[in-house]
Amino acid sequence: MKYLMTLLALVVAVNDARGLCPNNWHIPSDSEYMVLEIELGMSESEANADGERGSDQGDQMKSSMENFYPWNGTNASGFSGISGGIYHIYEGSVLGDFLGCGSFWTASEIRESAWNRSLWHFTSQVVRESYDKRYGSSVRCIKDAE
Repeated sequence: MKYLMTLLALVVAVNDARGLCPNNWHIPSDSEYMVLEIELGMSESEANADGERGSDQGDQMKSSMENFYPWNGTNASGFSGISGGIYHIYEGSVLGDFLGCGSFWTASEIRESAWNRSLWHFTSQVVRESYDKRYGSSVRCIKDAE
């Protein structure tokens, strides 16, 4: 897979017909993230689970850049995940974990939430969770299949 960019977005923007991605690119679905995770060595049953999954797939997706937290990624996948944080809406304020987490929306929505992938400084695994659509996370664009 080829990865183009990281942007901060709300889910409403992820599936907006105007598009965040350039022509011939799209935001990957939950299933497309699973394909990547399985290609990196995660089992299918782990890929379908919630929470921290796999072994070192998170490190394979993290950039190897130095950060305030020990990022320790290998970027073996070419994903180049960096810590952009998660914007949590809590009692009218916005909180972000900018240094310790790279969080990415998928295009897969579930009622009031959507599937998300997170790469954290404290684990080599990939976290799969459904987040409230009002939260803010980054997105990645991948090239359409030819």
